[in-house]
Amino acid sequence: NDPTLNISGQITISMWVYLDGFDTINSPTLLTKGTSNRNFWAFFESDQTVTFRYAPSSGGFFSSLETSSSTALNIGQWHYLTFKLSSIGFNSYYRQVVLNGTSDNEGNFFSNITSASGQLNNNPLNISEESFPFEGQIDEVRISNTARSGNWIETEYNNQSDPGSFLT
Repeated sequence: NDPTLNISGQITISMWVYLDGFDTINSPTLLTKGTSNRNFWAFFESDQTVTFRYAPSSGGFFSSLETSSSTALNIGQWHYLTFKLSSIGFNSYYRQVVLNGTSDNEGNFFSNITSASGQLNNNPLNISEESFPFEGQIDEVRISNTARSGNWIETEYNNQSDPGSFLT
């Protein structure tokens, strides 16, 4: 419920994800913040790709920004997953999914979203959800109110995936 998680602009969310199994029917949820009208959330699709949806305005689902990974996540393997959304001009945005330090899906798009500053504070951040449970482990969840650069994301991945080889 921390007000610093009330992000209504640029955002980067990263986490380590390990799949033990997969429910193809219920779209397992990795994390949510907010309600169906004003939120950000990450969840699995039936093909084991991951979708990030960001709806910072009262328009909810219909004014949300969404992007999905191109690559399905494998069962029995750790993955470093990052979602990034940045503003690149008036009603113009860049969104990206980074998997294991490498861009997996990205693109520019136009949307007339409006800020909902102050409207997410009363809703908790949930890691997975009881109604759409995730079968596996989630570690090192990081949420930033800035769009991290590709170099930053790659460095984070390298530093965490094999710290001994990354130190100088």
